[in-house]
Amino acid sequence: MQPEDLKKYKVKLGQLTEEEQNQRNLYLKRIAEGPLLGPPVGYPNIDKPWLKYYSHYSILESQPRMSVYDYVKLCNRDRLNSVVLKYYGVKIKYKEFFASIYKVAASLIENGIQQGDVISLGLPSVPETFYTFFAINSIGAIANFIDPRINEERIEQCIQSSNSKMIICVDTYIDKFKNVAEKLKIEKKVIVSPANLLPPILKMLYKLKVKTPKHTGFEEWNTFIERGKDKKVNVEFKATGDEIAAIEYTSGTTGIPKGALLSNNSINSVAFQQKSVLPEMKPGDTFLDIMPPFIAYGLVCGMVASLTAGLELILIPKFEPDKFAELVMKHKPNHVIGVPTFFENLTKSRLVKKGDLSFLKYCIAGGDKMNIEAEKRINEFFKKHKVQNSIIKGYGMTELSSGVIINVDDNINKLGSVGVPLVKNNIRILNPDTKEELGFNETGEVYITGPSRMEGYHNSSEEMKYVVSEDVDGQEWIKTGDLGQVDEEGHVYIEGRLKRMIIRPDGHNVFPTSIENVILTHPAVENCIVVGVPSTEYMNGEIPVACVVIKDDFMDQIEEIKEQLIKLSSLKLPPRDVALDYRFLEFIPMTSNGKVDIDILIKCSIQR
Repeated sequence: MQPEDLKKYKVKLGQLTEEEQNQRNLYLKRIAEGPLLGPPVGYPNIDKPWLKYYSHYSILESQPRMSVYDYVKLCNRDRLNSVVLKYYGVKIKYKEFFASIYKVAASLIENGIQQGDVISLGLPSVPETFYTFFAINSIGAIANFIDPRINEERIEQCIQSSNSKMIICVDTYIDKFKNVAEKLKIEKKVIVSPANLLPPILKMLYKLKVKTPKHTGFEEWNTFIERGKDKKVNVEFKATGDEIAAIEYTSGTTGIPKGALLSNNSINSVAFQQKSVLPEMKPGDTFLDIMPPFIAYGLVCGMVASLTAGLELILIPKFEPDKFAELVMKHKPNHVIGVPTFFENLTKSRLVKKGDLSFLKYCIAGGDKMNIEAEKRINEFFKKHKVQNSIIKGYGMTELSSGVIINVDDNINKLGSVGVPLVKNNIRILNPDTKEELGFNETGEVYITGPSRMEGYHNSSEEMKYVVSEDVDGQEWIKTGDLGQVDEEGHVYIEGRLKRMIIRPDGHNVFPTSIENVILTHPAVENCIVVGVPSTEYMNGEIPVACVVIKDDFMDQIEEIKEQLIKLSSLKLPPRDVALDYRFLEFIPMTSNGKVDIDILIKCSIQR
């Protein structure tokens, strides 16, 4: 199909109603399955071959248009006596859960909070976080999630830019929030202790172990919620789904934090679409909740999607990656989500060397790229330890309310793929330079659209032009900044960040993933990340440097291994696609959220 014909075709598609789009999707499903020969045009976002993996019902079903709170309540209306949260041995049932939310909502109203007001939350995964978010949502206010670990200056930016009316934060980081509140003259402030709901002995141990600073001017949580005792929540707010529910922060091109505005519909759509996949996730199953709520992955996939699925959440307020195996063996959850490094660490743990992990149904990895060799090792480990499914990979971003692509079935879990788009989502691949639409198996920049798309950035409309692109059919797409491709069956392969693409001094483009995948096949290599560093020989361009972690048993053979890696790369890769230098490290540095810290690696790799 010629470019002009493609544009005309898209314009016609853009004029279809939702019902007409659903009927067309059913038709595309039948084409992908084989009964119809049909007219595929060779472009992923037009042909949608992944629809063959979804049922007729999933394709035709409309997502709920209501508040996140109402959706969670609807999904659990018949489970009021079931456990929803487990916190250090304390079990909270749904009826207690909803009663606490109601009480917090009443307290917020007593404090003058109204529909549309913003409340900043600097909280980890404790029960009070759940009560507060859903209470905020139930009255039409907005939760501004802030990572309490970040520096004071950034906390101030997040609170000031959102025009927050109230701050609710954890006691361990009270100093930073206190200073910001005084500077911004915010009077409504509440402090939460992770020990509030602990049994007496654990509460005493917490107070002995954690020395929290004085919090003059902050109201204690228990005093705050007493304001709502015996009060009736009289709110006329009735959500349509379009209202903003949360602000989640992501890094910006300017270095200033950008707050992605996630609506009720955006968040609900991820939870709703997840019901079309992961069939072995059943109400009453247990879920290890380790991803914090101040990242979209933790809020949407960890909190909301799990609750709409009727899971019992085991809350871990302070997660330390090196304790992952210990937590898994202690709590024996049926499901857990995390970043790839968590599951790699699990395979190395002595705690599970001979353990039975048959209690695990789904281990879902997202938030960072998983290389093929790591995926193989994890799957071999899972099979040996009786995990019920292979590692489930997914892909998403804050601007898309977290997960938008996932492996829908273990039987079609392709090695190296992050899965297929969720049923209501769509994907296209564009040439990064010409913006020409690419076909199947062609690498370019990934663009995604769907109902989970953010409403925009809070007070940062200028940044929107860098991430939102409108097609000729009027459809808005999120520019992910990732390189990838889609195969003929609809499976998506992410090949790395576009900004990680290395442009050599001679103008040749080098994709780090290709080099990493070759180096990782060497039996002595534990991990490898390739970065681009400025060339010292030329005014422009970068050279690819391989940052390699060697297994302990081979530490005395580094020079030999380096020569072997150079030879291996020359045999497997084109001459201009090899690493031109190597750095051998003890470990790959990670960010606080468990992702590879590329900036630190680049600094470590600057030519000496």
